[in-house]
Amino acid sequence: MNYSKKITASTINDSRYVVQGGQLSLSNRGQLELLMAMIENDAALRTTARGLSMHPFICDKDILTISPIKNGKLSVGDVVAFTHPDTGRLAIHRIIGQTDKGWLIRGDNCTEADGIVPNEKIIGRVCCIERCGKKKNLGIGKAGKFIAFFNRINLLLRAKQILVLSRNPFFYFLRLFK
Repeated sequence: MNYSKKITASTINDSRYVVQGGQLSLSNRGQLELLMAMIENDAALRTTARGLSMHPFICDKDILTISPIKNGKLSVGDVVAFTHPDTGRLAIHRIIGQTDKGWLIRGDNCTEADGIVPNEKIIGRVCCIERCGKKKNLGIGKAGKFIAFFNRINLLLRAKQILVLSRNPFFYFLRLFK
């Protein structure tokens, strides 16, 4: 489907559709269609992240800027918006590997990979993360390659489990002295 016919400059500037400082709540399918239309028009899209699948690098309610992929250049470590191969839903996770059929993608806080996603299912790349009005780019860029490596060997989740377990006895001990 060609989405560029649905969204035009006059539509975007039409006051019936745009409220300055307003928010537009869309379903997953609506977000997917809007993102695909924006990318076809070579425009970036800012959206609110929902869920914990990329925690701690992308948290629930962080603001993400998703931009078109220039020249089709993707690499391990990139956080991408894609159409999930099994469900057809919009998802935003990290590339952790490459095969001859596509990219192996997995959320930083997920135990299972999303599977192999072909290039044509990848819609855009996360180029900016904002939390509480400040840019937080730790999980993207060069650091993303290291995160992808740790994610692929399951060290990311193991490290998180160790941190949680190591905190519990400490907090239990502190509660004894209240």
